Amino acid sequence: MNPADKVESWPIERCSPAARNPRTHSAVQVAQIAASIREWGWTIPLLVDEKGVLIAGHGRLLAAKKLGLKKVPVMVAAGWTEKQKRAYLLADNKLALNAGWDSELLKVELADLRELGADISIIGFADDELREILGAGADAPEPKLDQAAELQKKWRTARGQFWQIGRHRLMCGDAYDPADRNSLLAGKRPQLLHTDPPYGISIVSTKGVGGGSKPFGSTVSGGANRKSSKGFDKRKAKIIQSNVYRPIHGDDKPFDPAQFLGLAEVVVLWGANYFADKLPPSSCWVCWDKREAITRNTFADCELAWCSDDSPARIFHHLWNGIHKGSQHGERRTHPTEKPVDLFKAIGAEYAPKGTWADLFAGTCAQIIAAEQTGATCFASEIEPIYVAVALERMSEMDLKPKLAEKAAA
Repeated sequence: MNPADKVESWPIERCSPAARNPRTHSAVQVAQIAASIREWGWTIPLLVDEKGVLIAGHGRLLAAKKLGLKKVPVMVAAGWTEKQKRAYLLADNKLALNAGWDSELLKVELADLRELGADISIIGFADDELREILGAGADAPEPKLDQAAELQKKWRTARGQFWQIGRHRLMCGDAYDPADRNSLLAGKRPQLLHTDPPYGISIVSTKGVGGGSKPFGSTVSGGANRKSSKGFDKRKAKIIQSNVYRPIHGDDKPFDPAQFLGLAEVVVLWGANYFADKLPPSSCWVCWDKREAITRNTFADCELAWCSDDSPARIFHHLWNGIHKGSQHGERRTHPTEKPVDLFKAIGAEYAPKGTWADLFAGTCAQIIAAEQTGATCFASEIEPIYVAVALERMSEMDLKPKLAEKAAA
């Protein structure tokens, strides 16, 4: 008989641990199992032989005793030989240990559960494990685009300013102006120029709306019959909240990368598939997989960047697809082409770990946050004072104490 064919309720004292069980259970783990039973009840019965000797479920039995339970659900392995019982006692534990984790998906699930108010401490991960899994990007303060006007008044941002932010530097200036760039970089050549320039697609309309307002999974045209709507269920559709942005300076005309190509040892330019005809050939293109395992929808599956490094092409995986995000959960987008902090960290670690980085179209300065968290130094430029103000507030919340500099540091 298959033990799972019948689940019985036995008095707890009828069950006894196996004398030769090599698996140990600490007091902390027993407390975790007890907390899970309180939360979800019994989901896996104990497995015992006809005499009530445990084959699987020693930790659950200890937790039940800790909770003061009088009865426990059991499955009886009727007719099993001694050899079968002893072998399964080991297999029950070892087979589970042989599984792995999809680290990015695990991070997404834990972060989403925390955002929903779930007590993730009862899932079984230790506090230091949770910090390790969720820590990357989790301490990046939320930008406050909805308070941008007030923040601009607070910081009094204006073009021509330079701000010292710890070891980092932020210019409110024009990346196309060689004099502004020279002032920002102060004669230094960064190891990495990693930036997302405007390239003539007018991503923000003249009304300042971006971010989409169609149901997640719908298509721009053609409805649910389009291939790009695979898996889309209108009944389960969620609305992607539109946001209001200022039109991006320079995004109404094609981008010429020529003046930026020699500014750093390694140059990474996003959106380069729109101006590839103006770039030299390169073996190293960067692909950011934004979708991972979620169903295809109206958002791009990936973004492409040209890279000057003499190395193979690289793919970086980080979920950032409409409402689905692999980090910075609960934060509203603050720039129409915003990139996640974790992506800047990963690419920085690939091409210039703990080096000097530059971002000449910095938006609300996620790359400065990435540099601060990884030991790199970032020189950033953003032409819009309102975005600079939002960035300064983010840095202030990280206790970096932005200070207005009179002139560029030599």
